[in-house]
Amino acid sequence: DIPEEGIHHLFADRELMRIARYPNTGWLRVGETDPEDKQRFKDPVLAEYQKDDDYWNGATLRIRSWSWLFETAKVKDYIASEGEIFLERPITCAGQPFLPLWGYYLDNVFEELDAPGEWYFDADNHKVYLWAPDNADPNSMLVEGSVYDIGINIYLREHQTTIENLTFRHQTQSGVVVNNSDSVTIQHNKFEYCEEQGINIWNDKDLTISDNTFDNMLNLAIYSKSGGLSATGPVPFDPGNSVIEKNIIRNTGMIAGYGKSKGGNITAIKLESKGTGVFVRKNTIEHTGSSGIRVAGGGHFIENNVVRRSLLLLDDGGAIQVNSSNNVIKGNFISESFGNRDESSGYSSFKDGEGSYFRIMGMGIGSGRGYEGNIIEENTISDNRDWGIRLNQWRNTIIRNNVLFNNGKQAVFEGDKNDPKIVYNNVFEGNVVYSLSSEQDGLFLYGPYDYGTFKENYYCNPYSEIVIHRDGRKYSLAEWKKTFPSYDSNSKTGLVRFDEYRVSDYGPNLIINSGFTSDIDDWSENGYIISHDPDNAEMDEGSIKVVYEEDGPQLRPNIFEVAEGQYYLLRFSVIANAPGTVRVTFSDQTPEPWKLIRERYFAVDETRKEYAFVFNSHVATPETRPRFSTQAYVPDVYWLDNVVFHSVEAELNNPRDHSALFINPEEKPKNIDLENTVYQDLDGNTVLGSITLDPYSSKILTYKESTALDTPIITGFDPISGEPGDEISLLGANFTDAVSVRFNGIDAADYT
Repeated sequence: DIPEEGIHHLFADRELMRIARYPNTGWLRVGETDPEDKQRFKDPVLAEYQKDDDYWNGATLRIRSWSWLFETAKVKDYIASEGEIFLERPITCAGQPFLPLWGYYLDNVFEELDAPGEWYFDADNHKVYLWAPDNADPNSMLVEGSVYDIGINIYLREHQTTIENLTFRHQTQSGVVVNNSDSVTIQHNKFEYCEEQGINIWNDKDLTISDNTFDNMLNLAIYSKSGGLSATGPVPFDPGNSVIEKNIIRNTGMIAGYGKSKGGNITAIKLESKGTGVFVRKNTIEHTGSSGIRVAGGGHFIENNVVRRSLLLLDDGGAIQVNSSNNVIKGNFISESFGNRDESSGYSSFKDGEGSYFRIMGMGIGSGRGYEGNIIEENTISDNRDWGIRLNQWRNTIIRNNVLFNNGKQAVFEGDKNDPKIVYNNVFEGNVVYSLSSEQDGLFLYGPYDYGTFKENYYCNPYSEIVIHRDGRKYSLAEWKKTFPSYDSNSKTGLVRFDEYRVSDYGPNLIINSGFTSDIDDWSENGYIISHDPDNAEMDEGSIKVVYEEDGPQLRPNIFEVAEGQYYLLRFSVIANAPGTVRVTFSDQTPEPWKLIRERYFAVDETRKEYAFVFNSHVATPETRPRFSTQAYVPDVYWLDNVVFHSVEAELNNPRDHSALFINPEEKPKNIDLENTVYQDLDGNTVLGSITLDPYSSKILTYKESTALDTPIITGFDPISGEPGDEISLLGANFTDAVSVRFNGIDAADYT
C-alpha cells in the first residue's frame, strides 16, 4: 500500500527513476526577469512548447539559480502566451538578483511522462505510473518507492549505542539520526539513495563513524551540526573525540535539482559543529555535485582524506571548502575539482541587454572570506580546473609543505582594496608550486597587500620562467627576489625546460628582417629608442637594441596575414641588462578596437635566452604582427635577435610525459617501481630504479631519459674533489661489465 503522503522517489532494480519532467534531459533557460522579483520569469522557449494556461500549475521547478546553488519551488500559475511562470514562493538566488539564462526544468506533471526511466505519482487516484527503462515490463523488475523518513533514530541520551553491518536505503530524510547521545558508534554499514543525509548528527560527544560506504546520497552523506543559540549569541558544544574516518563516499548529490534548496548542500561531509572540532580523516570521497568536505564551525581536523572529482554539478567552491577559522587541513589528496559551467550556468551580471558569465571556479581548497588561524600543510593538490588553494582575505594562516601540481592557478591570495590591512601575518613556506603549462600561474597575489611571509618554496614551470603574479604584474623568481628582497630569499625555481608543442612543416618566415645583420629596417617603435647593435657578443652578427624612453612602449616588425585555425611559431633570442619581463602580443588590427589573438610573457635577464611561442590563431586577419613590450618598463634595455615567425603543423605534447606526480595516500610506506625511466628530482639529482614514499606523501619527478635495463648509468662520482692519485668511485646502476670513463683536463695539483 502507498501511504497517503505518496512516495518521494521510485527505484527500478535499485536504480533511481526520474520524476516525469520537461525537457527529458538537459535544461531550459530563464528568459526575461525582473531582477528584484524572484517569484516569476518568462521563457520564450517554454511558450513555444504550446501548452495551455495553467498547464504547469502544481509542477515543481528545479533551477540552478546561482553558481553554487540549486533550488526548488512549486509553480503557482502559468501564462502560456508569454511562457511566464509564477512561483508559490520567491527563490533566493543566493541573495543575488534574478538574472537570465540560469538553467531549470519542470517535473511532477503526468502529461510529461513520455520517456523510459520516468515515473509519476497520481495523488488523487493513489497510483504510481512508471515507464520502465528500456521499455521493460515493470512486473519483471524490483520496483521500490521511498516512503520512510528515518532508518534508525538514536535520540536523547541513548549513549554507547552501536549500529553496524546494516544497509540503509531510500530514506526520505536520513538513514541514521543521532541526537544528544554520546559514545555512539556507526560502523561497517551501507547507505544508498538517502534523500537528505545518510547520517545526521546533532550535539553528540565522542561519536565514531567509521568504515561505512555511502553511494548515491541525493544531498549529503554525513551532516554534523552542534551548538545552539542563546540570548547572548552562539553556544559552543564540545564534541569530544568525535571521529569520521575510513568511510567510502561516492556519487553524492549527482542528480541536479534533487538535493535541498540551500547553499552548502550536495556535499559528501558537511560540518557545522561549533566547538573544539571533529576529526575527519582517511575517508575516500569521489564524484560530488558540490564540495567533498565543507568545514564550518571551526576547530576541525581534516587529515589524510582522498577527495576526487568534486564540483561536478555546481561551481565556486573547493573540494575541501573552508568557511571557518582554526582548522587543520593536513595530508589530504585533493584532485580534479571540475567547476560546472554547462548550459545550466547563467549570467553573473546583466545590464542594458548585455550579460557576462562567471569563470570556472572548481578549486582544490576553497575558502570563505576573512578567516584566520588555519593550518594547511602537507596536502597534495593536483589537477583542479581552477585554483589549487584560495585564501580569501585570510590572516594568521600557515600554508606549508604542500605539493601544488597542475592547477589553473596553484595558490591564490586575495585582499580587499577597501581595507588593505585586513590581510596579514600569513606564512607560505616549503611548498612545491608546479605548473604544467605556460598559461598556469604559480603563486598569484591580488593587489599590493602585505600578505605575510614567503620562504623556502619551489616555483617550477617547465614551460615558462614566469612563476609569480602580483598586482597585475608577472615575475620570474629572479625578478621577484630582486623586486621584493624580503620574499622568497631561499626559494628555488625549476631546473628543466620542455617544449610545449611538437612542430613540423614550417612555412616561410613572415618577418622581413629577422637577423639584424646590417640594419633594423622594417622594424618600428613607440616609446622606445631602437638601434642596430653589431657589437653585442651574446648575439649573432648584429641585433636590435631596445631602450625604454616613455610610457606605453612597443617594438614591432612588418605586418603580415594569419589564417583562422592555423598554428604559428614565433622564435627569438633575447638578453637584457637586468631581470625583467618582455610581453609579446598578437592582435587583429583590422577592427576597432583591436582584438587580442594571443599574448605571452617571457622572463629576461643578463644571460641570453632562446624562446619559442606556439599558438593557434582563433581569427583570420590580413593585419597582425608581434608587439614586444616591457612590463612596468623593466628591463629598460634589451636586445633581440633571430626573430622568425612561421606557420607550422603543431601537436601539444602531453606534459605528463615529462613531469610525473607520484602519490601515496595510504598509511604505510609505498615503493614505486620507476621501470626503465630515468628521472631527476627538483634539485637535478638523478633518480632511477624505484622510490619509497612515506605515508600520505607525494613527490614530483621530471623525465630525464628512458633506458634499457642493461644500459650502464653514471649518476655521479665519489669523492667529487681531491688530489691526483685518489681513487674515484662511480655512482649509478647496471654496471654488469667494465665501464670506460675518460676524464679530460689540464695538469693540476688537485681536481674537482
